[in-house]
Amino acid sequence: MQLSINTPKLHSYYNKSAILKSQNRNCAGNAAQPEMPAHKSSPFNPEVFAVSFSGERIYMLDGGQHADDLYYFAKAIDSDFDLQIMPLELNPKDKRIKQLKSLKESLEKINSLPEEKRPDYIAIPMGVHVALQNLSNQMSKIFEKDIKLTPEKTDMQHDGKLILKMLKILSDYPDDNRHYIRALDPLGQGIEYTYPIIQEINKAVAGGIKVYLPSGHPTENSIKWLARDRKLKPEFYYYISHGQDINGTVAGMKKFVKDRNWYDFNLLALSKADKVALKDKNNNDHLFSSYDTCITRGARGVYNFTPVRENGELKGFSFTDETTVEYPVDKYKMIKNIENLLVYVGKNINEVEASPEEVKNFKSFLKGDNLFKPEDFKNRLFPVEEVFSPEEIKNQRIYLQGEYTDAERKLFFTTRDDGTVLFNKCNYEQTAKPSVVSMWGCCFSLFNAIKEDIEKSKQE
Repeated sequence: MQLSINTPKLHSYYNKSAILKSQNRNCAGNAAQPEMPAHKSSPFNPEVFAVSFSGERIYMLDGGQHADDLYYFAKAIDSDFDLQIMPLELNPKDKRIKQLKSLKESLEKINSLPEEKRPDYIAIPMGVHVALQNLSNQMSKIFEKDIKLTPEKTDMQHDGKLILKMLKILSDYPDDNRHYIRALDPLGQGIEYTYPIIQEINKAVAGGIKVYLPSGHPTENSIKWLARDRKLKPEFYYYISHGQDINGTVAGMKKFVKDRNWYDFNLLALSKADKVALKDKNNNDHLFSSYDTCITRGARGVYNFTPVRENGELKGFSFTDETTVEYPVDKYKMIKNIENLLVYVGKNINEVEASPEEVKNFKSFLKGDNLFKPEDFKNRLFPVEEVFSPEEIKNQRIYLQGEYTDAERKLFFTTRDDGTVLFNKCNYEQTAKPSVVSMWGCCFSLFNAIKEDIEKSKQE
């Protein structure tokens, strides 16, 4: 069974659900996307937004909530990173996905600019992800021969040339190949525009512009599917938050996926852009890092999203520490999705832990006592050993998930030494820094790569 990640992945926990929604590291929810913020436009084109980093011209081609997140992230990692956006059209079926025709047109506009107005850097934090097994099957039909693609031979010295040839066929004769287009692109992102996009990227690179693409997270959905299917989610998320692999569970799933060639390949990686892979906080490969032969480099792309409060009032969020407002609360459009976490995370356990009397009453409620209602226990946390039986704790491996639970007994929390409440499922940094959203992915890595290149160029 090959699991494709043509749909993006979400990294927030919705109210009344402890289930992580999925996204393409175009990070957004299932709800409709909010409108883009009104960023100041550049002087040469009202549709293009310039990026200034110490005098360098940088464009980001993106749209939706994903663009908002990256805008504030880029400013967080360097105050000179005044990021603005060249907006792309969103997919009508899934507003987390950006349309490829829109990307093609944007690149054409950039390449047509006079040389003195062209950007020095372009970040394209999106991809055209297709499962290699699916790609192999469709190419075998198109070329009428058996084709078996693997991550180790996707570059232009190997099977990349044949993949590019197929993409040219889809571009030149889309009407004659609608069956293959639908099979490779079920959400209608516009895969037939992939070949001309690659040509436009190569044109930009040849003209001296540095272009950056995310390599993707090719095994993420498959590993998460295995964790659900094998009922190993507690072990999986314990690894995500602590980096400790209980009984080799995650290593086993990773090997299972690799042995079966379950790999979602970013077709844009066939271009001459820098393809940036995901690195963790310590600059090591992440569990979901890509490993195909098109990758040119890696950079950190894993951050916790910490609520910042002043006198108890939420002011915003921080990527880099626990006190600096780097993403103002009134700018974060997905706030409703994390309201249930904000009740607890980052606060001291003494503020939210149920009193002995509340614990006693909650136990009575769980046994069916009609004197109490669910709202009587709203915004309180309960020690897991008080509200789960020893058998439940053992069978559900609850201690891997947390020390405390909410009144719905669906979300689990831990505390650090100073009593601060943490939510492990959003702790992709694997630190004691509180987090309510898992802000991670190689799209974040792009801006660390750009920052690194600019700093190097200034030293030369």
